[in-house]
Amino acid sequence: MQPLVYTRRMCVPGEYLFVSAERINVSMKVKLIALDLDGTTLNSKNQLTERTRQALILAAEQGVEIVPVTGRCFKSLPPELLALDCIRYAVVSNGAEIRNAQNGEILYNHYIDPSGVQEIRRLLHKKELMVEVYVKGSAYMEHAFYEKVERSQISYRNRNYVLATRVPVRGVSQLLDVHRTRIEKVAVYFEAGS
Repeated sequence: MQPLVYTRRMCVPGEYLFVSAERINVSMKVKLIALDLDGTTLNSKNQLTERTRQALILAAEQGVEIVPVTGRCFKSLPPELLALDCIRYAVVSNGAEIRNAQNGEILYNHYIDPSGVQEIRRLLHKKELMVEVYVKGSAYMEHAFYEKVERSQISYRNRNYVLATRVPVRGVSQLLDVHRTRIEKVAVYFEAGS
């Protein structure tokens, strides 16, 4: 049986719509589908549509391993995605960790080298920037910036997504010292023109 493939066509710049499902002839069996999440697997509302959910289940029933591969930290993966029995693994934090998607166990890690973390800390000390530190499967941000997002004073991502997935802390850069051997990712956001 030929694999079922969903083809995409661009409708609006940056937005894709699944337009057809067809059987295609391929010479090798597809063994794994690595899924980006934001703007691809998830729709513009950060939701997994029923159509996409069914396509993932169908692919898994054909023996294909379905693996989310994302810049998101583990705890910000959509629960409806993790609820799918066919999602056994997840590559998170831009590849810093591979986790068992069902229980969160870390199967592989490649954290930022501690000397690199020290250099990041030194550079961040020079200027007040909005920083997210990913550690232990969560994304942390400075409390003052979190409050600005709450009050809609800054907007760098979907407000509700940020409020639901970021942990506000005082002294986010100190997390770099405390967890210097387990830093998954550091995201720095600059204001336009800086």
